[in-house]
Amino acid sequence: MSVQENVTVTGSSSSSSSTRPSLFSAQSRLTASQRSLLEYFCDSNEVLYGPHESAETLSYYETLTAGQPVRVCYLDERRGKALVADRDVEEGEVLLVDVPLLSMRDFQSEELILLCDNCYAPIGSAADQARHILRRDLTTPEEALFEKTRKDEGSVGIRLKDAIPCPECTKTLYCSPRCLQRGRDTHLHASPLLDELLSHASQTNEVFLLVLRFYALISSPALSSVPLRTALRPFRRVAKTAWWHVLQPRESDPDHVPPHEFEASLRVVIEDALGIVRSVLGEERRERIEDILNADFYAQVVGMFEMNNLGVDVAGPIVKALEGAMEDEEEGDEDDEAKKVVDEIWKRVTSFEEDDESSDGDHEHEHEHGHDHEHDEEDQPYEGVDEKEEDEDVQDERPTHLLHADITLLLPLHSTINHSCNPNATIEYRDNRTTVIATRSIKAGEPVTTDYVQDDEPEERLDNLRKWGADMCDGSCGVCGVSA
Repeated sequence: MSVQENVTVTGSSSSSSSTRPSLFSAQSRLTASQRSLLEYFCDSNEVLYGPHESAETLSYYETLTAGQPVRVCYLDERRGKALVADRDVEEGEVLLVDVPLLSMRDFQSEELILLCDNCYAPIGSAADQARHILRRDLTTPEEALFEKTRKDEGSVGIRLKDAIPCPECTKTLYCSPRCLQRGRDTHLHASPLLDELLSHASQTNEVFLLVLRFYALISSPALSSVPLRTALRPFRRVAKTAWWHVLQPRESDPDHVPPHEFEASLRVVIEDALGIVRSVLGEERRERIEDILNADFYAQVVGMFEMNNLGVDVAGPIVKALEGAMEDEEEGDEDDEAKKVVDEIWKRVTSFEEDDESSDGDHEHEHEHGHDHEHDEEDQPYEGVDEKEEDEDVQDERPTHLLHADITLLLPLHSTINHSCNPNATIEYRDNRTTVIATRSIKAGEPVTTDYVQDDEPEERLDNLRKWGADMCDGSCGVCGVSA
């Protein structure tokens, strides 16, 4: 699978610590132990790089960057942490490979795309994916259509018969025993309560599903023998602030409300989600993490993900087959049998598009930051096309974006990379890990930078960048619509 052809990487990180809002508010209702854990979880860079913590912090990042030409250091209070080159680096050189602390796929794509629930590698051939979409076996001619694609494009993903189902729920699939073992720490089996949380997240913020995975990991049997602070330690080093501070509209915005009212409204949303999370986790898991199951801590976890998530778009194995069928249809080479099954697949896929569009208006707070799925061109493929052109290019109307999965990653090293409108690095993704590559030569000690909003229109860039800090860009970069 070619990374360039099948994966789109978007998103953000935020290592700056400037102007940290107060950790507690008048609406906080926490016990002494809850306050202590929240303070530990949200310690500033000044503490992490201070006299008592710096040795442990440096050791942690040295382990992650071992053998790679980069290091993590603390620049200053305004810029916070930074990933910098540890030696002179040439254009095209790999700077680092990063493995996520946590990741998830969007739940909408589960009905259409078979992926490993841990590493998100495609499972099965194009024919396997077609059966999954249609919920039936294929005829011999239909098999031949997808077999042709397999021979033309090469086998994508592991064979479906080699996939390992979750022993408890059987619905979730893994590509290997290793992924099964790792995935079970954060996998919670299908239940009406989990369906309730899925519904709640679809109407509020899909990041809540990643928050559930966070709580599932921290309370997992694998971490049951370690102190809670030890389990939280890797996440402690990621920049964060409360969800209401991340989303608070500026005073100039038409929908601005006083901060205390805005916080109160989001606390209601969080308390509703927390009630479901507590039930989903069950009594044994809850008891291990009771001191972090509160609205203040939950808000910090949401804010951490919103500020640092990386969004990745992965094409399912069936996309190549359908694109080939669309080309055959355009050229008049498609036989009747192939046309019937392709039309049936698109009919099934389109039904999901209609369901997705019907719920778009409910996502009031969804994807405000790093977890924004960049499908603008694909979601609106026909804008400006008249009826005649639509008839001539009917294959362009196929909702191929629904056959892509949105993967959300929280990466320990990516979260230390600072922004530049003229970055010196780019990110590629494959098999649940990212590779950062230099796009020009970088001097030793120079910060590694990426563009947090690389796909936005110039007039939108400044507004979106200010979500990560008012001084992220002053508009003079030559990229944000204002000439230098």
